[in-house]
Amino acid sequence: MNNELLFEEIFQESPVPSAILRADAPDFTIIEVNRAFLRLTENSREDLKGNGIFHTAPHPAMRSAENAAGVR
Repeated sequence: MNNELLFEEIFQESPVPSAILRADAPDFTIIEVNRAFLRLTENSREDLKGNGIFHTAPHPAMRSAENAAGVR
């Protein structure tokens, strides 16, 4: 098994919800997520990939700030 396949298997089977993000601040676009992340967010991989992390799974503090600013 090559290193790339081994990494993919370990990443997908990890019990820790994990996402690989592009360093394109402020969006931080989701490149890949593991199965634990999908279970946690109750989303499909297709719904998450290509979107900014804060757009798809905003932190509660971000939601509060957006609500206070009237952002939708």
